[in-house]
Amino acid sequence: DIKVKEPTPESLTRKKKEFMPPHFMTAAQGAKQLIDITCRKSKPDVKLDVDENTLTVGAARIGSPDQKIVCCTLQEMVNTDLGPPLHSLVIVGDIHPLEQEYLSHITNV
Repeated sequence: DIKVKEPTPESLTRKKKEFMPPHFMTAAQGAKQLIDITCRKSKPDVKLDVDENTLTVGAARIGSPDQKIVCCTLQEMVNTDLGPPLHSLVIVGDIHPLEQEYLSHITNV
């Protein structure tokens, strides 16, 4: 979730322009939330499409000189530090072998 220029509760009541500092969700936080949701929604007889072993791609600051792209499981992403924002978390579905090769190339897997 991206929160930029959100008014403080005090500024809403006093009609004074005062804002909270920007807040950005990291890819690790997003991965943790997805794991928490899948744990709550899982049932013994139902297989979910997303679990801890789902392949994910974390991308940070794409287009800048210090961009970072990481490919790992959802569980591993929880402990991955991509540095400062902005982050993107991609849940990988069924991919073609050519896409797998490209993904391995850009993430040095």
